[in-house]
This record gives sequence, C-alpha cells and structure tokens, in this order.
Amino acid sequence: MLLQEGHVPYSAVLLKSLVEKGLPLRLQQALDAVRVIGHAAVHPGEMDLKDDQETAGALFGLVNFIVEKMIAEPKEVERLYMSRLQ
Repeated sequence: MLLQEGHVPYSAVLLKSLVEKGLPLRLQQALDAVRVIGHAAVHPGEMDLKDDQETAGALFGLVNFIVEKMIAEPKEVERLYMSRLQ
C-alpha cells in the first residue's frame, strides 16, 4: 500500500481508537487483515491475477468472524439476559 509520507488512513486511525477502547486482539487482527487486504484488492477498472479463491475464502471467513463476535454474540447474550432475568 503506497501512502504519502506521514499519511495514516482513516480506517487505521479508527481501528487504533477501537483498540484503545478495549477491542480484543483477535478482532483487531481480523479487522486489520480485512482492511489491508481489501484495500490492496480494490482498484476500479483493474483486474489483479493474484486474486484467488483461497484469499476470497479467507476474507469471507474473517468477515464472518467479525460479525459473529461484534454483532451476533452480543445480541444473543442480550436476548438470553432479557428472556431469563426480566
């Protein structure tokens, strides 16, 4: 990823903020991998022959992991809490 000297992408700043607020290491790694790999892969009008099924599958796995940990699990805990303790 080529960046101007001293330039930090907003997504990296946002991720750093989440880490400072206690984001677990595994989620940080998953988000960072998706950010970096995704950025390298997205260039309109260009095809990259390095794109392959293995990389795509890995990215889908990472996205599924992120959704499970950040959305699905908290909602399930909330649902159980509300149904059992209220």
